[in-house]
Amino acid sequence: MGVYFNGRYYIKPQVATYVDDTALTPVGLVGSNVIGMMGPAKDGIPNQAYLLTSLSDATDIFGEGPLVDGVAMAFAGGAQYIWATRVGGTYTAATHAFASVPLQAIYATTDSPSPPFKLLSRAYGTQANGITVTTYATGTSTSVRGVSVSVAAQGNTILGTGIFYDTLKIKNNSGVGLTLEVTSASLMKVTVDATPGDDIALVGVATTTDLIERIKTEITNAAGDDTLYDFTVLKEVPGTYLDDQTWTIANAGTDTLRADVKAVFDWLNSGAQPYIYAEDSGNIFTSASQKNLGLLTVAETPATKFPFVFADATIQGTVGSIDTTSYTGVLAEIYEDLDLDLIVPIVEDYLGNTIVSSADAIFSAVLAHCKAMSTTGSEERIGLIGYQFDNVGSTTSVSDGDGDTLTALLIGKATAINSPYMVVCGPRFKTFNTKGDLKFFNGTYTAAYIAGLNASFPVGEPITNKDISGIQALSTYFKNRQILQLIDNGV
Repeated sequence: MGVYFNGRYYIKPQVATYVDDTALTPVGLVGSNVIGMMGPAKDGIPNQAYLLTSLSDATDIFGEGPLVDGVAMAFAGGAQYIWATRVGGTYTAATHAFASVPLQAIYATTDSPSPPFKLLSRAYGTQANGITVTTYATGTSTSVRGVSVSVAAQGNTILGTGIFYDTLKIKNNSGVGLTLEVTSASLMKVTVDATPGDDIALVGVATTTDLIERIKTEITNAAGDDTLYDFTVLKEVPGTYLDDQTWTIANAGTDTLRADVKAVFDWLNSGAQPYIYAEDSGNIFTSASQKNLGLLTVAETPATKFPFVFADATIQGTVGSIDTTSYTGVLAEIYEDLDLDLIVPIVEDYLGNTIVSSADAIFSAVLAHCKAMSTTGSEERIGLIGYQFDNVGSTTSVSDGDGDTLTALLIGKATAINSPYMVVCGPRFKTFNTKGDLKFFNGTYTAAYIAGLNASFPVGEPITNKDISGIQALSTYFKNRQILQLIDNGV
């Protein structure tokens, strides 16, 4: 830019400064969208990947634990998609099999007392062992009015409201008796004052309303008057759901048709309660097997209780074990087949399992996986890991040493790894866990947060100088020179 001064023309130099901060981005750590995370949790089927799009997905599936807290960090950082897996058991590569995995509680048809179908806890672990399923028979010895199911677990009781088996009420105003008999051959016989009508094939009856029309037809065929009966639908069920029973309804009398144990089975699998589901292991619902309510009751008497208590050691849920091979198995058997960009192992002692002592071996398995997938697998992946060098498992503010000490430790780990397929993350930070407790988390959670932050930006955009939120404190505060040292050495 030029200016005139004292009769002369002077050139005023102008300087523009541009800063290229791309060199501050760790090698390979650029925006990617999908995170694969694995770690211990209280619940969820072990060694199975779940696609999560919110923290509520994680709490619904896994309950609580290190994996859930890691997922929370990633979503707080900005992640949108996380494939999360609860690690469990020991893995043998030669057989591609897991052993000593967390188990659910299972009440089988061979246990005593014997239920008509298998009962399984939705929980995997010892929290499944307090569950009790109780059926209640009400009515008289000749007419069990219905069954309810209650599930008591973890201090909660879920009553099977609405699964009482009254399906159809009939009032007889005809002046003569009416008999209805349901047989195991899926037939209903209708008799009016000792005069039979034709059998009703229940296989073709879609609803209780449909059944009423069939009954009216057979009353007419038996020389009766169907207008002299009052029909009230209590529950719409297919004809094949009716229990084996015989009614004799005297003049001016009322009685109620009931369904069989299929309604119990359906209620257990309806989502009305979160603890139990059922499997038809004996195929009673696809065969001519008996399905009457007697399978769930000791005797057809009022207030009879038939409990299935998940207390016997042979059917209880177990915590299982976790070690280095648990993580290796998930990488080999599950994550090789998923479209992932970043891999984050959450490593923390949990449920009596000592895991942090195996951290380096777990991180080596992640590195080998990311390297193999990025080269021979032709699907580039980056592992993000972190450490806690002091007071492992602590919820206090004990630090990992001063800035220079932690810088040297982190650089030492990164130098030993020496790979573009792995990034060491630090320091530890303090925030709230999913239970609302304020605590310091180890470096694997820092890795989870950074993975979420990285996943929130387009591919190729560096995460330098980006705002973060939700972190209350750091275990160590670095000076600028220490930050540059860390960046230059792959941390």
